[in-house]
Amino acid sequence: MSEKSKRAIILAISTLLKGGMEYHRVVQYIHTTYYLNTDEAEQLVTQAQTRLHLHFVA
Repeated sequence: MSEKSKRAIILAISTLLKGGMEYHRVVQYIHTTYYLNTDEAEQLVTQAQTRLHLHFVA
């Protein structure tokens, strides 16, 4: 996956998380929408969560 695609997916994940969607539902959505395996989807959701947390703490 290109870095540009990864950033776009993380932005989509951030939007879903900020909108209140639960972690496991976001993982499932990313898994099915972007045809990623569950581990890849989970890793991206975790990265997005970390970025959101750092953004709101800073």
